[in-house]
Amino acid sequence: MALTAARRATYIAIPLALIAGVLTALLIANSLSSITDDGAANTSTITNVKVAIDPSTDQLCSSFADAVPATIDGRKQRPVKGYPA
Repeated sequence: MALTAARRATYIAIPLALIAGVLTALLIANSLSSITDDGAANTSTITNVKVAIDPSTDQLCSSFADAVPATIDGRKQRPVKGYPA
């Protein structure tokens, strides 16, 4: 059986596409492994947050903010300057 040009191109393109996919996955995995999660160690204060508060929702928001746990998945809350007002 003779190889047609289309079949020969397919035999070349499929392995090359697989190699490119594996190399891309390795590059992405390598770049993701260098990212660290410093959220638990971050104790900086959030500043310059301006939010217009509607008086009718003030009680609801206060109740929600008070109900949020101090730690989530091992991460501590960061202080927000001006809260509670």
